[in-house]
Amino acid sequence: MKISRETKIQVATGAVMLFFIILTLKAELNLFYIIPGFFIFSGIFLWFYTFFYMKSSWSLENVPKDKLITKGPFRIARHPLYLGVLITFTAGSFFSDNYYVFVLLGLLYAITIIRARKEDNHLKSKFKDSWGVYAKKTGLLFPKRF
Repeated sequence: MKISRETKIQVATGAVMLFFIILTLKAELNLFYIIPGFFIFSGIFLWFYTFFYMKSSWSLENVPKDKLITKGPFRIARHPLYLGVLITFTAGSFFSDNYYVFVLLGLLYAITIIRARKEDNHLKSKFKDSWGVYAKKTGLLFPKRF
């Protein structure tokens, strides 16, 4: 049985997230963690808002659906779900007293960027002209400057 590259990336992303969570479990909560806590909840909110907004368009595989979604959270970034994940885990890294968390965070960013670019290529091939207009208005993961 041959394992696809997409599946390998998904497994790697999941492993990085799992190690990240394990390393941050030892953290102690104090007053200086209120701001990272706010960003954790903001990232989780963006994550769920994106899932809700996508409805049936969401898939674990890089398979474009019938319609290009450009509204809601997608009007600020092409991959708001990934943005929510990155915000959550970046803020969560402040709860850890282990410096390896930042190495794992770097791996998470790298894997996320690779996956987002791969999805962009699939969407570009399916939606052609409308994709070009949309991609000029939005950033890959983070909002473009106005």
